[in-house]
Amino acid sequence: MITFGLGEGPGKARFVRGMFTRIAERYDLMNGLMTFGMHHSWRRAAARETIASPEGPGLDLATGTGDLAFELCEIHRHRLIVGGDREAYTYLPQSVDRFVGPPALAALMTDVGLRAVKYRRLGFGTVTIHTGVA
Repeated sequence: MITFGLGEGPGKARFVRGMFTRIAERYDLMNGLMTFGMHHSWRRAAARETIASPEGPGLDLATGTGDLAFELCEIHRHRLIVGGDREAYTYLPQSVDRFVGPPALAALMTDVGLRAVKYRRLGFGTVTIHTGVA
């Protein structure tokens, strides 16, 4: 688990919630600056991971700006792509607080019934693309 030296409990939760509240409107700009624009290629790589997937709808569960959903629409013009939650940034603080590493997330995906679960690390391990088939 990553703690960023913030400890645990209410103090950490307040800090993370405050940070995301301050940057929510500028999240995409901040993402671009912090990743030197690499987040665009990571999103394209995530979308390309779905090329060989079975027919059926695609889901961008925590859609935020919808950028991944739009990228999926470009790759799968014949499929229904659903963006699941435009309020994703409101729960980013909780997701950071409960972050699990790539192997643990892959195990959770398998536990809920996804098949062919795999993951690939990018950005020197700071970004991970997980895929699975329902």
